[in-house]
Amino acid sequence: MTRVVKSELQSFLQKDPSRTWLWVLGGMIIVVIVLGLGSAFLPDQFVIREVVVSNTRPEVAQQIENYVKEVVQNKAKLFGRTNIFLVPRDLLEYELPNRFSIIKTVQILRELPSTIHISIQEKVPVAILISGGNSYALDPSGVAFEEVSKERMEKNVYPIISDERKTTQIDIGKPVLDPGIITMMHDIQRLLPDRFALDVNKITIPAIGSKELHVITSEGWMLVLDNSRGLEDQFLVLEKILTEQITSAKRPVLSYIDLRAQGKAFFKFKDGT
Repeated sequence: MTRVVKSELQSFLQKDPSRTWLWVLGGMIIVVIVLGLGSAFLPDQFVIREVVVSNTRPEVAQQIENYVKEVVQNKAKLFGRTNIFLVPRDLLEYELPNRFSIIKTVQILRELPSTIHISIQEKVPVAILISGGNSYALDPSGVAFEEVSKERMEKNVYPIISDERKTTQIDIGKPVLDPGIITMMHDIQRLLPDRFALDVNKITIPAIGSKELHVITSEGWMLVLDNSRGLEDQFLVLEKILTEQITSAKRPVLSYIDLRAQGKAFFKFKDGT
């Protein structure tokens, strides 16, 4: 039966090719009617009218809102109008943390009838990297997830590590430091006061990618450590050298103690000896 109808239709069109245009035109008219009727009868209450971003700073919220609105316009439309049920929540929950590295977690909520609610949990810095005169917030993986303004640095409560070279290009959202450097830095700040009655004034690295940590102590001398080896082994050597060779009277004129060599310590006083 289907073959007979198809054959008759082909015969009908072959007799007068101009009839093909009638079929095309008729099809287009039907499509326009369907779209028009769909648009006319689609409930207005589900058209997206507001995107709300919460739990983040206003400037970050605005950037996220703009991006979500762009996605909505491209992927959440039906008959030319946005529709809250078409919002691609899984896509947004995947894309937002990749696009905005400050985001730790994100939740997309549909608040009927017409509001999209984006709930953000921001990353909390584990350290601040200073490089090239700029400050960057680091996460536990060593990723620089945002640049920190001078105003915010005045209120900073996080450990600071400085890049001595100061010429390294820092890309937001990219790994900058080995996570082991960050872990060792926190351990130093926790253990140095307890074991040696020393506070940490400053921590630096010779360059991004270096395995060295330079710790300026509260007594003014520098401790050079190797991140590729355990901190405990190096602290045992430090304990021995401060007990047996460098008396408390000599420590104010000490320049540095270098613990990078396995089981050894090299030190130098400010007078060059």
